[in-house]
Amino acid sequence: MPVPPVLPFESTAAARIAERGKRHRFHDDPSGPAREVDLYSDAAQTLMGLGVEVLVLDSTMSTPEDVAKRIADAVPAPRGSVSSPTTPDDPTVTT
Repeated sequence: MPVPPVLPFESTAAARIAERGKRHRFHDDPSGPAREVDLYSDAAQTLMGLGVEVLVLDSTMSTPEDVAKRIADAVPAPRGSVSSPTTPDDPTVTT
């Protein structure tokens, strides 16, 4: 199954770097954003090939809050409850 491009696209990533400034040496490489997109796409393809469910998001036009909400919404609800934790039969510790 082909993986859609992992976003932000190279140009969007480059624009974001230009806007906020370089934060580490990898931002000095003009091919960095394209390489990052390729690596994420390869990783997603590998994981999906192994049967791992992968959430691929387009964050080009999204705020960080929107992306966080989409990720949180994709996380399955817990199956069990921890509202009634178990207690040991005999809490006394002896040596």
